Formats: sequence, C-alpha cells, structure tokens
Amino acid sequence: MDKKGKLTIFFGYCAGVGKTYSMLKYAHEKDLDGADVVIGYIEPHDRKDTLDLINGLQRVENKKITYKNHVFYELDIDSTIKRKPQIVLVDELAHTNAPTSRHKKRYQDIEELLKAGIDVYTTLNVQHLESLHDIIESITRIKINERIPDYIFDNADNIKIIDIEVEQLLQRLKSGKIYNAMQSQKALANFFTKGNLVSLREITLRRCADRINLYTDEKNRPFLKEHILVCISPSPTNQKVIRTAYRMAKSFHAEFSALFVETSNSKFLSQKEKYDLQANINLAKHLKANLVSTYGDDVAFQISQYAKVSGISKLVLGRSLQKVSLLRKSTIIDSITKTNPTLDIFIIPDANQEPKKVELNLENPFQFDIEDFLTTFSIILVSTLLSFFFFELDFSTTNIVLVYILSTCIVGFTTKHPIYNVISSIINILIIDYFFLEPYFSFIINSKEYFMIF
Repeated sequence: MDKKGKLTIFFGYCAGVGKTYSMLKYAHEKDLDGADVVIGYIEPHDRKDTLDLINGLQRVENKKITYKNHVFYELDIDSTIKRKPQIVLVDELAHTNAPTSRHKKRYQDIEELLKAGIDVYTTLNVQHLESLHDIIESITRIKINERIPDYIFDNADNIKIIDIEVEQLLQRLKSGKIYNAMQSQKALANFFTKGNLVSLREITLRRCADRINLYTDEKNRPFLKEHILVCISPSPTNQKVIRTAYRMAKSFHAEFSALFVETSNSKFLSQKEKYDLQANINLAKHLKANLVSTYGDDVAFQISQYAKVSGISKLVLGRSLQKVSLLRKSTIIDSITKTNPTLDIFIIPDANQEPKKVELNLENPFQFDIEDFLTTFSIILVSTLLSFFFFELDFSTTNIVLVYILSTCIVGFTTKHPIYNVISSIINILIIDYFFLEPYFSFIINSKEYFMIF
C-alpha cells in the first residue's frame, strides 16, 4: 500500500503576494534535484514572471468540462494518478470545481491525490479559511464564498508563508503586475485598501502562529483538557457562533462539540428554518465538531445536563433576541447558570441582528400551544378588568373598544400561531357586545354604527 503524500501550502494574505510564483520557483529547485515534478493545474494568471516559470516543467493536460454551453478546465485527477509523479502542483486550494466534476471542491481532489501517495504543492489566501470568515468579512465588507475547512490547513505537512510589505504589494498593483489597469483601480477602491491589507497580513501571521503552537504529543497537553460546546439552531446568525466557538477551541487546544436540542416544535420549522438548520449542521461537520443531538422541550435543562455528563468547560451561545412573553420568567442563560454554575458561558453578539416580531407558524396555524393559550387568556382577562374599570367611571364605549383593539394587537405580537389572534378578536367582540352595549347581557346589537366598529 502506498504511503500518503505530503501537502505543502504556499500561504499568503492576499492575491499578488507571490504564492504561485514561489510555488513554481520551489518546484524548479526540486526538479533540478532530480524529483519528478509535474504541473496539475495552474491558474492562468496574466503575470509574465509567473508564466515564465511554467516553462521547463512537465504538465498534465487539464480536463475539459462543458456545461450549459460554457467550457471549463479543471484538474484531471485520473490522469495525474496514472502519471504518478513524485510532486504535483495544484494552484488555488479553495477553488470550486465546475459542475459535473467528481468533487465539488478542489481540496477534495487534492485529498484524493494525497491518498494515492503523491505529494502536492498548492496555494491559499487567509480569507479562504472557514473559521476566519466572519472576522475577515467584518474587516473587508466582502463575503468570501470559496472556503475550505481548517483541518486541511492544520493537517498540512508544510506551510510556507509568502509575505511582502503592504506598500510593496500596493505598488505592484498600481504598476499592473497583479491586474490590468481597470481591475487595479477597482481593487484599490475596494479590497486592496491599506487598512484591509494590514489587517489581513496580521491575521495571516497569527493563524500560522496558532498552527505552530498546536500540541503534538500527549505529555505536553495540559492536565485538564478544555472541552468547548456550541449550540446549533436554525438561526442564520448561528454560523458566526459556530466559527467563533471553533476558533476558541483551537486557541485552547480543546475538544470541540456541537449540540442540537430537538423540541416538540422542531417538526413545525418552516422550510427556510430547516434549510438554515441543515446549513449550520453542515458547517459544524465541516469544522470537525463532535455532533450530538438530544430531545426535550426544556432546552436549558438539556444543554446543562449534556454539559455535566460530557465534561464541558465552556459553552458558546448566540445572543438571540427572545420573543415577548408574559410567561417568561428567565432566559436560557439564567437557567443554565442556575443548574450548572461552574460552566463558563460566552455570548456572541451579532451587530447585524435587529429586533423582530416572532415568526408565525403558518404551516400549523391551528396547533394547540399551552403558552399561546395562557398568554391570550391573560391578555383578554386584563383587558376586560380594565374595561369594567372604565365602564364604572362612565367612559364612553369607544374607549373600551380601543382597549380591546390594543389587546388583540398584543396577542398577535406575542403568540406564534395565528389562530390565537383570530380567537382573541372574536372573543373581544362578544365581550364588548355582551357586557358594554345596550341591551346589556345580550348579544343583540341595536345600533348600526357598532357593526362598522366591529
């Protein structure tokens, strides 16, 4: 059986720092030393110095893929394995392959080459690491869609940092050595600002330092190993929480677990919520979290019990804006702290999250919900007591009607199922008619104007 190949990543903080150039130059040195080196795929950079280095190295022809009248050229895995070189150069580790390719991502192609015993040289920018996505997006205001799981980077045999001064990179950009004139002007106004580049360079160096500091043998591990737990939810902002928890786990050299608490309401999730939940679960898998699920309507209790049984030392939660409820006495965090006071809890804020009305359960509008029922009953009871008070003070019937209109609005705002809003409206009309309109204690309506009010 062939031994596994070794992965070398030429790592930089931005396009244009010289990753592909350095990889090709290093490959020529290996070729002169007698190694069997071939080019599997090189991104067609329009940079003369880089293109010159392609000459003199053997190449494996790229695989031509035609999809919807578009032609793509990708790494030919089968031809490369058949050629069986000692070293293969595969540019752009985070690249997404063309549709109909064997693998969706290029890093999966490279994993297959490594299993075949072939050493791989590849290139990567820091913004393509999954765990750093939120940080880099907050700095650059640009969403990076092509990302790789961090284990690819952490498990690489060699990381070669390709670093140049920010001023030097900007000068290369302005002189047209990275993009053409029009692209360069656009880049300078967006991604290639000095502030962005300085931050990206610092993050790159820190990420490499974190990798160097990973424990490599059991005797050097701390006496008490940290265990970090993140909770998975359908919230689209949950991805930021998962990535933050992963970075914490890396910093503490901790075990990393992800917990989803399934409740009786989970089966009533909307299609969007189901999609977001699966995306969050996939991200946790992507970051190599230990995935766990439990069942119970008391979410705080389920989290607390799992934390106790599994030796969780730190819990990472998102700052969810809880819906208004007359029955809510404490938050999930309060409950967890009460049952598990020794657990460190980290709350991850989301600057983009805005308060919003609780999402209606339109798929099951007639479902009985004890909390919604008690909330509706309490609001109607308070409104009725207040109306009797106004009635005794000889307030006009219009004021009493307004009280019930307000109560109906509150019910609609605080309940999940639309049926309770409808029921409260009907009950309010009947109460007004029976108690506050002549003839009293009757459902007869003598005045035409009340039909319009109702």
